Amino acid sequence: MFENINKHLVVVLLLLAAFLAVNILPAVAWILVGVAAFILFFFKSREAIFIYTLYFSFEETFLLHCPTQFLVLMKYLGDILILALFFGTFAKLAIRKYNLSSLEYNKIHIPIFLFLVSAIISILLNQTPAIIAFVSLRQVLRYVVLFYAIILTAEAEWTRDDLKNLARMVILLILIQAGIGYFSRREIRSCWKACRLQARDKNMHLELPSLAP
Repeated sequence: MFENINKHLVVVLLLLAAFLAVNILPAVAWILVGVAAFILFFFKSREAIFIYTLYFSFEETFLLHCPTQFLVLMKYLGDILILALFFGTFAKLAIRKYNLSSLEYNKIHIPIFLFLVSAIISILLNQTPAIIAFVSLRQVLRYVVLFYAIILTAEAEWTRDDLKNLARMVILLILIQAGIGYFSRREIRSCWKACRLQARDKNMHLELPSLAP
């Protein structure tokens, strides 16, 4: 129990130090958040995956409503979390020496590999600028790393109930995102309709003098 408290305390202290340093030394703040994310994932993979999945689902919302002083940190938080997952997964495999069937040949790896290859080919054929290509691949690689981090740690450390809870959470997040998308679309439509009516009224107002004898 005390070990768990100490680990959580270290994570909290690192995050507090990162938020205090974000305006003075942004690079140090990124490193502190990365270390905290790594520790949380290494020792508490279930809690970490749940938190990171929740963040990635609402990343755009967090960025839109993030206070200005923390925007420098939040802008790259997704990349920091992915790097923590990437290195944390390899650290688990190297230190704990898990013997996982997920690492063996499996048909599930084929569509992911083909998807990455098709994305790279598309970038090359379209002659996409390097910066845009990097950003596009970064978004794809995020979910690939998250997927493999989940299946590898789940096989080694999770119970069936943990997987069920994650599945329920993902379904709930999809429904919430669908609801947000639906109401946002209705709001955009209503704004667009109001703008069209306003423009029409303005055109009619401009045309009235020309109708006079």
